[in-house]
Amino acid sequence: MAAEEEDSPSVMKEVLAKLPPHSKTYEEMKRQFLQRKLRLSTMKHAKARQELLDSNMEGFSSRKAIMQKASMMDTSRDLSASLQRTTQLVSQELQRLAETEQVLHQDSATLDSTDSEYNTYKNSASNADMVLKDIQKREKMDWYIIIVCFCVFMAVVIYIIWKRTAGWFIDLSVVYNYIVNLASSDEQID
Repeated sequence: MAAEEEDSPSVMKEVLAKLPPHSKTYEEMKRQFLQRKLRLSTMKHAKARQELLDSNMEGFSSRKAIMQKASMMDTSRDLSASLQRTTQLVSQELQRLAETEQVLHQDSATLDSTDSEYNTYKNSASNADMVLKDIQKREKMDWYIIIVCFCVFMAVVIYIIWKRTAGWFIDLSVVYNYIVNLASSDEQID
């Protein structure tokens, strides 16, 4: 920063040239500090271990009791944490089950409405089928009536033509007697 604040480039080059030796000194001091810190921590650890080894049996049993208590405390903490996780999982499962139940109720309502609509359409379809069959019967009856009417019309037309043209040559009573005699002769043969 000091190099950047300088106005002339030559001063700036001089300041930057002084930096590498200082950074080397800084790195060396940092390494020495870390080594001292490591030695100090190793010494403290060794001293604590020596105190533990040098203590008499009474101290050992009290340490053992302390360790047992600490172990029990750790076990109790672990159990508490496990129970909290289990409670949380049960709570989540209950929430999921409630959501599933709600979805099932909605689906059930949808199925009920679909079933009622199906029954309505089924009734409408059966009614339409009955009406269609009735219309088909009426259509068939109308067809028979049309055929009979056409036959009557043709008979009337033939009768009118026969009367106008050939009726004065052949008497109707003669044709009638011929048909009756023909019918009676068929009965006698049987």
